[in-house]
Amino acid sequence: MKIVGAKVNLEIKFIIVMLLTAVIIFYFSLSAHSCTIAVVSSQASLEGRPVLWKNYDMSQYWHQQVKYFQGENDLIGNYYLLHHDNNSLWAYKSAIIPQAGINEAGFSIVVAAVSDINILNASTNANTRLLMDATANCASIPDFDNYLQKWRKANLNSSISANYAVIDARGGAAIYEVHMANQWIPLDNFKFRKYDANTGQVSDHAGKIIEPAQESFAGYYVSSNLNSFFPNNTGSERAIRAEYLFKQLKESKSDEEGLTPANIMRVLSKDVKGIQPKSGTDLQYSTTYCISRSQTRSGLVVEGAAAGEDPALTTFWCALGEPSLSVYVPTFVGAGNVSPYLYEDTPGSGIDKSDVCALNLLADQRETYKKMIYSSNRGNAITGPFDTTINKIELAKVQDWTLEIEKVVLDHTREFIARIRNNNGTLDSEELQSFQNYCAQYVYENYAAGSADAVLWEYHAANAPGQK
Repeated sequence: MKIVGAKVNLEIKFIIVMLLTAVIIFYFSLSAHSCTIAVVSSQASLEGRPVLWKNYDMSQYWHQQVKYFQGENDLIGNYYLLHHDNNSLWAYKSAIIPQAGINEAGFSIVVAAVSDINILNASTNANTRLLMDATANCASIPDFDNYLQKWRKANLNSSISANYAVIDARGGAAIYEVHMANQWIPLDNFKFRKYDANTGQVSDHAGKIIEPAQESFAGYYVSSNLNSFFPNNTGSERAIRAEYLFKQLKESKSDEEGLTPANIMRVLSKDVKGIQPKSGTDLQYSTTYCISRSQTRSGLVVEGAAAGEDPALTTFWCALGEPSLSVYVPTFVGAGNVSPYLYEDTPGSGIDKSDVCALNLLADQRETYKKMIYSSNRGNAITGPFDTTINKIELAKVQDWTLEIEKVVLDHTREFIARIRNNNGTLDSEELQSFQNYCAQYVYENYAAGSADAVLWEYHAANAPGQK
């Protein structure tokens, strides 16, 4: 009996240690598990199409890639995910941890985690799994509404605590605050709030109108890692800064300064301005309260389709690294694949054994090149980033050429899409592949050379690199 009792006590102690460890990790990772997201309605965007934005922040997950997945729903088609892999012992079902998804129907979704103070709910969280399932199964925002209602009953052992920004090709644009408690918690276990970016109306999971539609609404919503269910979480400073920048863009009516996908990438996603300690200088500028900061691992901007448009030209723009140092690269929904530079481990290898890609590796190396910008760009779940201070003088030198590379790609992509639209909307997936592959190669070669003109832009459909 003593042996049995000792064994039971040992098991109890083990469980206590594991729970305490989980609590500690949970507590210290509140600031590390953080993202900033936004949705813009077609009425608010100068180009007349809905837009999604996300900066993904996670110190330990610098690995990033974009992959194309075969769908199983004929109405939805195939889909794309920006993701890394979770190969830890705590991985739940899928090893893929997506930050954003888009499918051939033009439905696109991004997520920002909201830390649940209940450790059991946090340990059974399925935020990213829901995102992946929704990408594979939803064609529209009404589909997503129905999906959320059904998801709870189909996933009783899981919980959700997140903000989701969603657009579709039917004019829909909204942000959802979602909280679903685990089945073992004797509380209301399903709730969400939907913020319609077209009207400003706020409703809940039961269809109750919390705030009516507004006569004059800004047409966008910004969110981070807090919501009406957990209003005291971290992240408000990033949301406030993003709100300020969105307001500035919205109030400007010019293409150069207005609310466009390009300006969201270049002005908002790359923003490095935040509260500083008294000792802060441009040589050691704290990024803790910046939008693009030491733990930001990727940037995403989705330029959607207006209602009635073919969703094939929906563009999935990704910066695979800290956005302030990286270059956005386009992927078209109608291309039917992704450039190898966005998923191959090394260019031309045909190998994808890890969740990094050629462009991701380049950006990662540049961040700590000769330790001029960061001394380290690594971190972990407990302590967060090892170095939170950026050298803004050196950053400006890098941006002299990265911003120019990016401008060339943005300008030529706009011309390319305009030509297709002016050609009665005739779409050729091979041409879309050819163009997006050339963009990625152009960015890679110039970024690797640390120059905006190491390789000149000479895109011709006949000699552009083919999809592998």
